[in-house]
Amino acid sequence: MTQPNHETIINTRNVLVRVMRLGPRESSPQHFHTEVTDTMVGLSGPVVVTEHAVAAITSGEQTGTPQPKEKATEVAVSLAPGERHSVPPLTSHSVSNPGDEPVEYLLIQGVGKYDFILTV
Repeated sequence: MTQPNHETIINTRNVLVRVMRLGPRESSPQHFHTEVTDTMVGLSGPVVVTEHAVAAITSGEQTGTPQPKEKATEVAVSLAPGERHSVPPLTSHSVSNPGDEPVEYLLIQGVGKYDFILTV
């Protein structure tokens, strides 16, 4: 039987807390949130949080849908157990496991309405 990739601890209208699991060399899709801040705390690891570089959206490309904020450079933060990193709203990011063993991290999302918008 396959283990689920997360366990929900708290789920309210404005806050979501989960234990997330990533298999060897697995990563989440590149995405962003319009309101919530993601805070990741390493439980086993390392877990790598990457804030992706995003070009500015020109006025001709506006679609009326939310867009991530411009970011000139990519930043990758490796979290050992007990370390944390927060990603503010509108920041394109992903979480990955660079290793050969499964890893876990605590994901705290809030405060605000949850959404998940793919960047690419």
